[in-house]
This record gives sequence, structure tokens and C-alpha cells, in this order.
Amino acid sequence: YCVQFHKRVISAVPPHAPWPNDLEVPFTDFCDLVCSLTRGIQITIGMHAVGVLAHNERASKSVEALTEEVHSGKSIVVVTGGDSIIRVVSLVALRVKRADGHVFMQVAKWED
Repeated sequence: YCVQFHKRVISAVPPHAPWPNDLEVPFTDFCDLVCSLTRGIQITIGMHAVGVLAHNERASKSVEALTEEVHSGKSIVVVTGGDSIIRVVSLVALRVKRADGHVFMQVAKWED
């Protein structure tokens, strides 16, 4: 965790991010950092979150399914400030544009 935090502190420079200050360091939200940690640590954090959910929920099948997703690396879950959990998703949006202004896009996806 501290290695990832340090990397973000030293890389928080304009024009990619505002300078860090006493109140905020860009891209150091807990969920952002968890996504950059090793799979083993993500699983440990996720299993703690599943344990919190299991303590508060009675739906054991959904807890079992989420446990499998965490172990397989399909889901990353973390505990919020309260006793609830959230699923963390990394998302990359890419815009590909030619010099003449045309934009490459996928309009639909066909599946059989």
C-alpha cells in the first residue's frame, strides 16, 4: 500500500494531475490503490469485505458466489466507511481519432 501511495505522490504533477497538498493527493483514494495492489492483497481485502457482508446478510448463496468471484480475481470488493461493501471496477475509456477528425467507434456487438 505504501509503495503505491508513494508512487502516486511523486507522480502527481501538472499537467497530468494537480500538485499534492495537505488535504489531497490525486489518485490515492483507497479504491484506486486497491486496484493497483497485488492479486493476493486484493483477495485478502476482498475476503475481509465478504466477511463483513456475511455477518450482515442472510443470503448465503450470494455470499458464496461473491467469495468465488473474489478468489478467482473476477471481483475486487472493499469495505466502505460503514458496514457495507462496494465492488471496485477499473475502467479505461479510449477515444481514437484520425487527423481528419473521424472517430473510431464500436456501434454494436453481435453474439451467437
